[in-house]
Amino acid sequence: MLNNRYEILKTLGRGGFGETFLAIDTRMPSRRKCVIKQLKPDDTTNTAPTPGWFEERFQREAAILEELGRNNRQIPELYEYFSEGENFFFVQEWIEGITLSQKHQQKGNLSEAQVEKILRELLPVLDYIHGRGIIHRDIKPDNIILRASDGKPVLIDFGIVKEVNNINVSNTTVPLGTPGYMAPEQIAGHPVFSSDLYSLGLTAIFLLTGKTPQDLARDPKTGEILWRKDAPHRPSNLAAVIDRAVCLDPGDRFTSAPEMLTGLPGSSQPTVSVNQSTTTTSPRRPLPLSRFNRWFWVIFIVITGGFSLGVAHPIIKPWLNFLFPNKPTVEELPLIEPSSQINSFVLDEDGQTLLGGDEKGNIYLWEVATGKRKKTIAGHGKAILEIAISNDQQILASSSEDGTIKVWDLKTGKERITLPNQRGLIALALSSDGNTLVTGGKDTTVKLWNLSTGNLIETLPVEKEVVSLAINQDASIIVSGHSGGDISFWQKQGSNPYEPRIFPSINPWTAPSVAVSADGTTAASSSCQDNIRIWKDSDWKDSPLQAGSSADICLIVISEDGKIIAGRSSDETIRLWNLNTKKEIFSYSPSSPKSFDSPRMIALSGDGRTVASNFDKKIQVLRPSF
Repeated sequence: MLNNRYEILKTLGRGGFGETFLAIDTRMPSRRKCVIKQLKPDDTTNTAPTPGWFEERFQREAAILEELGRNNRQIPELYEYFSEGENFFFVQEWIEGITLSQKHQQKGNLSEAQVEKILRELLPVLDYIHGRGIIHRDIKPDNIILRASDGKPVLIDFGIVKEVNNINVSNTTVPLGTPGYMAPEQIAGHPVFSSDLYSLGLTAIFLLTGKTPQDLARDPKTGEILWRKDAPHRPSNLAAVIDRAVCLDPGDRFTSAPEMLTGLPGSSQPTVSVNQSTTTTSPRRPLPLSRFNRWFWVIFIVITGGFSLGVAHPIIKPWLNFLFPNKPTVEELPLIEPSSQINSFVLDEDGQTLLGGDEKGNIYLWEVATGKRKKTIAGHGKAILEIAISNDQQILASSSEDGTIKVWDLKTGKERITLPNQRGLIALALSSDGNTLVTGGKDTTVKLWNLSTGNLIETLPVEKEVVSLAINQDASIIVSGHSGGDISFWQKQGSNPYEPRIFPSINPWTAPSVAVSADGTTAASSSCQDNIRIWKDSDWKDSPLQAGSSADICLIVISEDGKIIAGRSSDETIRLWNLNTKKEIFSYSPSSPKSFDSPRMIALSGDGRTVASNFDKKIQVLRPSF
């Protein structure tokens, strides 16, 4: 309970500034939901702040958030702010709805009309905040919520805003935002108002094409983003507006949100957002920027945005890929050193927590950033065989040599359901929504379980024992690997029964590893061969991904969005591939390990940005930049 008032429901996110929680206000009759953002002074900068610096910043941001939310209904209202010990907290309105990222995940690429509508409704909000001398700095699909009540886009996460007329020299050298969506001058620590328009343009491109900034091609001569060929409807009028918004040079972009709004097809005059304060001030224009040619601009970013910050390639790489292609760098996070043998481990959605089950029947949760254990769940009488976690990090399933499967509430660590008499079990998988568990083993069946009731939903017969399993989000696709190397696909459409497809073994001497994306459009298997078998739902034909190395790929896992696949080779190298291009984007070999653990394991976070493997009785967690 925070401030003797707010009951925390779950963690919404973590970042360099602190954590964000969903909570209930217990003092309000409605017990309304709210968002609480915790700010940690130690995480704000790499240099020691001056006395009182953080408290002053906290007070300043509170004043900004209060004004913004009070005068514009497309910005969350600030309810309260307070401090406890060395931590500071903002309490803001909870917006019921879905983010643009979630909208795209559910519906796929948006139409030109849908994207244009979002831009028309968001640009007046940007005009409003820019008119108060504020740059948002972190506009991206995850920070725009389509409100359930009226469908309006709401701009969230103002935790990194600064009043432009109050930015001092030391602050301008710190790039704040999300790599990829940040404009070049923002990376260099010198954001301007059109930096937000740049980020909004990239957000529009994502909605139209499904491609993140890192996936977009660039003209090798000019650096121009080449995205139109990926848009389903080739929108010409809207595309011209987006092209101008994402120009590298700020001098080539729209000078203001109203100018960009007027440029949209069919526009004459910019509109005013509902409930916006009637008295506005013209945004203070940044210092004039001359038009840098391509080479000068790149050098400027490197010098001012890279070297002077003491940070290098990971932050500026998205903007230099088209000019200086290079191998990805990697952040080696602190080694996790379990006190007993770990038989199975997984990473959560954002790669912040690693969960592992050990030979004694315990399940541990480690904080990836520190490598320290933060929770223990005990309940099995014998060794853990396998564990799986839901995408929302609320449900954990575990199987054990004691013959049971247990389902846990991760928030409380308490057992929810026990499925007895599961001896001979080898594999399990949990749908990412946490509703369906699939199990298999020596009895040559695949079983589906309803985790709300603990009841058996269906039993699917197979010819050989099941050694690996994967299931998509809604349990419409199940993939099973069998002794002898065969792969089975089970597909269900509507109320029809599951239809099986059998793919014969390509290596009968190795147990296959299988994986499937959350949306069920991509599946894969590996059997310690020099390629990975890939299937797409368009025709479910086997399409090999060549590993491109002398070592065979024995273990695989796919990210939730189906864009990245990770593999562990027989030589213990960890590799990541882009599934769209089938090109390797990262590889890592442990330096001189003394021994390799059994079983060998690999885990990939849901967002595909964090990968883990085990050796020397330790767990190495890696965060590549690509």
